Amino acid sequence: RVIAVDTFSDFPLDKVKDLQKIKTFPLNYEQVVSLKPDLVLAASITNREDVKKLEDLKLTVLVVGKTTTTFDNVVNDILLVGKVTGADAKAKSVTDAMKQKLDALKAKLANAKSKPRVFWELDATDPTKPYTPGPGSFVDELITLAGGVNIAANAKTPYARINAEEVIAANPEIIILSDFAYGITVESVKVRKGWDVINAVKNNKIFPIDDNLVSRPGPRLIDGLEAAAKLIQPDLFK
Repeated sequence: RVIAVDTFSDFPLDKVKDLQKIKTFPLNYEQVVSLKPDLVLAASITNREDVKKLEDLKLTVLVVGKTTTTFDNVVNDILLVGKVTGADAKAKSVTDAMKQKLDALKAKLANAKSKPRVFWELDATDPTKPYTPGPGSFVDELITLAGGVNIAANAKTPYARINAEEVIAANPEIIILSDFAYGITVESVKVRKGWDVINAVKNNKIFPIDDNLVSRPGPRLIDGLEAAAKLIQPDLFK
């Protein structure tokens, strides 16, 4: 059973709301040890020093998400967690449902008449050089599966910074904002210098998306795919 989660783990709410919360920045080692866990699950982005410290404290740590670049990778991680926690059947049930929904979406999206160019914004703290998903990220695969063409498909890193001029030159037909929850609005994108010539701006094809569905590689990723597909290929969902 799960006895504690970090402060970012908030889903499903009814399952985690009453669990003890562990502060992770910085990680409270004493609190973790006091719980006497049989297993500590850590993400690949977890500070390596934290992982080593926990192991030095004689705790068993499993790092997951080392290769969450594709839908299949995410499925394999869920199955792995199920295996090490004795919840194989539950993990298989979850992943089978994900695969069935993926197959249904693929069948629907196979009828797409065209694939629009998509700019997916992850972080525009500096709107002249926003972050966007490149090859090797699961969001890049998500764009492709959802029936779009990622304008940053040739970026050199999975999560790349792209110059505003490059976005303008690529002329995306759709702009998706997964940074909407952090203060970026459709209107703020429209008034960026030079962006008025972009087709997505001219045709009001700028859409926010729930970043929780697409920034956390877990069971809800398939819901994120469906949400993105409805934005990229809306005619197929009428």
